Amino acid sequence: MGMIPAEIMNILSDRKISAEVACANRIKALHERYPELREADIQIRIQTAERMMALLQSGDDTEATAELHRLEEQRNEIIERNSIPEDYDRPASFCSACGDEGFIDGKECRCLRRLLIPLYREHSGLNRYPGVSFSDSTDALYSVPDKIKPIFEFCRLYVAMDPGDRPNLLFWGNPGTGKTFLAVCTARAILGNAEPVLVIRSSELIETMDEYRTLKRSFNPNTERDAVISSLRDRILGVDFLVIDELGVEAKGPYNTADLLHILGERRQNNRATLITTNLSLAELGRHYDSRLHSRLIGDYRIFHFEGEDIRTRDEYRKSGGGRIRP
Repeated sequence: MGMIPAEIMNILSDRKISAEVACANRIKALHERYPELREADIQIRIQTAERMMALLQSGDDTEATAELHRLEEQRNEIIERNSIPEDYDRPASFCSACGDEGFIDGKECRCLRRLLIPLYREHSGLNRYPGVSFSDSTDALYSVPDKIKPIFEFCRLYVAMDPGDRPNLLFWGNPGTGKTFLAVCTARAILGNAEPVLVIRSSELIETMDEYRTLKRSFNPNTERDAVISSLRDRILGVDFLVIDELGVEAKGPYNTADLLHILGERRQNNRATLITTNLSLAELGRHYDSRLHSRLIGDYRIFHFEGEDIRTRDEYRKSGGGRIRP
């Protein structure tokens, strides 16, 4: 996701330093209580240096290695006799997976991602949907709750899946049947797993791709705007979970299909899940887009039909607080 903020890296550094200081204090206390352990540790450090010197000078460290093993066995006897923890001389990291480095094999560790959740939230688009989460769901938000319940339960299970195992999803049905609501609920819960998400309307997505193309073709682009649009485009392509809301309402343009195919193809190639909502029926999608995009949507997405009618004009919807949700 780019450069990690300095304050986050400072937290990781503080964790590592705290673990090392605690380890040093633990060793000091044990050495004071068990002088023979202190002497054993000193001898092992000396012999380790001797082994390195033997390897550098003659290339043969056989004798030095044997002596080192003998000293380590003596220390193990001291540890066992006094019931000293075997890892007394190793820092107890806050995160055992990465040792408080924040990365494992060049990839962000889960501990780092949890620290980044506020930053993920800031760039997620979820601020447009206050009061939209699984816990906010009520029957009043759906015209046919019994039909939506299986989809709701699937979404709860979907959040718990490993990121690489999540299928792409397509929610279709009439306006006001709960598609966006459940899509946002799912995105918010996935964000809670410390996975970056983005919820974006299809119109904004297409406008972003168009503006990115224009800026890159310009001889003198606005550098600030270029940075903003490039960052948003990168998130569209690279975020762990993407919601494209209201596919089909975007203004028609010459590059729409190519841009959508590029986005969906790039994300599929990198095994990143996408959820699409649309008011168009499957047949209407086929008429609205060309056969390549329609085939991708039908073939690569698990499809859910949201049955019912628009409930946003109902009194019970407004009383439930649904009026806070963007129409």
